[in-house]
Amino acid sequence: MPLRFTYPVLLSVAGLLIFLLPLVPSNKGNEASSEVTYTGSNTLFFNFNDLKIDEPNVVQAEVTHSSDLFYLNLWIGGGRENRITFVLKDEDIHENVYELDNLSKRYLSFHYQGQDCTYSSDDFYTGMLMIHKYDTANKIIAASFEFMAWSSDCNELIRVTDGTFDATYAMN
Repeated sequence: MPLRFTYPVLLSVAGLLIFLLPLVPSNKGNEASSEVTYTGSNTLFFNFNDLKIDEPNVVQAEVTHSSDLFYLNLWIGGGRENRITFVLKDEDIHENVYELDNLSKRYLSFHYQGQDCTYSSDDFYTGMLMIHKYDTANKIIAASFEFMAWSSDCNELIRVTDGTFDATYAMN
């Protein structure tokens, strides 16, 4: 009976490790570690349904703290049509990994104007947000993310992988 639960747990741990291992810095020999520097360059990269976006997207970031909610809006392409919103409830926001798996605590919303669809994560279609830098003094936020999200409007599932952004943010 316990073996029935072992396989799904091992798969979950392996999936998390596969996602996190490329992000762990490593030292090779005596070479100095090449640490990534986040400057607030307002760029965004991601793969959309296995379509690699080769050109960097211009992104505008907006951070809102409202009572016990943290909202991070990423406006893609300089306009207000396409956006990814990450919502974290009851969290002290810092450089950490956040699983987006609960509509009442941690989730995301992705609005894509080209199809006029809004996609959301939930307890079944989940994602991860890994904040690498959250500098409130210089208003810089940088992170990587991936997610699966469903649109009931368009009856469609999407997958976004290898997402990264480095942005200065406005407070709202």
